Amino acid sequence: MQHLLGLGQWAKYALLFLLLGLARPALAQLSLAQALRAARAHSLHLQAEHRAVEQARAATVAAAARPNPEVNLQPIQLTDRALHAENTGFFHPANQQLWFQVAKNLQVAGQRQHKIQLAQANLRLRDWERADVATEHYRQVAHLWLHGWHKWKQIQILGYETADIERVLVFLRQQGLPPESSEMVRASLIKAQYQARLNLLRTEYENLLAALQLGTGLTALASIDTVAPVRGLAVPLQRDSLFSFALARRPQVGAARQMQQVAASRQRLEKANRWGQPTLGLIYNPQNLVPYWGVYAIVPIPALDRKVGERQMAQQELERAKLLTNLAEQRLAVDLANAWRDYETAQQNARLVPPLLPRLEQDFERIKAVFFRGQNELTLLNFLEAERELYEAQLLQLEYEVAQYQALVELLSVSQVLASLAEAE
Repeated sequence: MQHLLGLGQWAKYALLFLLLGLARPALAQLSLAQALRAARAHSLHLQAEHRAVEQARAATVAAAARPNPEVNLQPIQLTDRALHAENTGFFHPANQQLWFQVAKNLQVAGQRQHKIQLAQANLRLRDWERADVATEHYRQVAHLWLHGWHKWKQIQILGYETADIERVLVFLRQQGLPPESSEMVRASLIKAQYQARLNLLRTEYENLLAALQLGTGLTALASIDTVAPVRGLAVPLQRDSLFSFALARRPQVGAARQMQQVAASRQRLEKANRWGQPTLGLIYNPQNLVPYWGVYAIVPIPALDRKVGERQMAQQELERAKLLTNLAEQRLAVDLANAWRDYETAQQNARLVPPLLPRLEQDFERIKAVFFRGQNELTLLNFLEAERELYEAQLLQLEYEVAQYQALVELLSVSQVLASLAEAE
């Protein structure tokens, strides 16, 4: 029987690092660390978010563009022949008037610079939003990997039990028991139950592999590396340092802070926009072969359009961003404290069953040895009961172990350690 070991104390005291990287977008076996790195490099979901950031970057280029000059051409033809110049044809220039104007809008009061700053602030905000999506995606990939690891361990444990039941059936046949005997029926029923459970677990495992392949963006994925579930992942020693690390990197906090910069940039832009954009141009207007030159100007009157409403909206946006920043920081403190407590509790639970497993294994092996020697005082019911107790204890330890790993993933995700590991070069 397999002896399942807990995570132990190493995760609480080890430094953060990754032991395995990703070399190719197709792997036979995938560790948790490799799954995170693969998601960063190949996930279509994250690639789409990256394109959104690049779209915001292109908006900064558009904001820096200057207004193009405009050309206004208006030819006018005198249609009344009685008014035509003497000895001229219908389309003679003496019977025409041409209006040719070149004009250009001017960005005044720093409007162009404020537009650039606003676009750059929106770019940084969009990058924080991308980081938020990536953080959640890494979390989902990690949990998918753990679910797959859990299913494989269940298959492994149940495989041992199925093999023992098969040995029992062979032994009973060797003893000459007919198929309709109560012992054979009871053992066959347990084998059928185990086999049905194995079939279901294998299907669930394949489904999780397909979901994990989609989440990581890998082209092929045969199985999950079951040697060490959280190899390469650990928790920093001090909770305070973990909070400081998360505060500087958590996307919700960063996005809320960046929203303040966006609102401040928008406010400055609206103050500059109150002056409008004057238009200046040059006019060439030959009338009946007499050339005229002039200038063209349109100057808005800001007293009638002071952008008061837009500036007030920007101010309210700034105040709202300050409140959201405070809320995001408080939420981080609560989430991190909860995740830390959950992880400590899961560690304690994971240490409950392992001390009992060796004794259960010894008892089962002793009972099994006596049973297969054919001694009459030991019945099949005793053997099946001992097997059931050991099986349930192993599954219980596995549940506690998986819960510990899941709590670790949640703690690393909340503290942004998981995203930092996934995006480490």
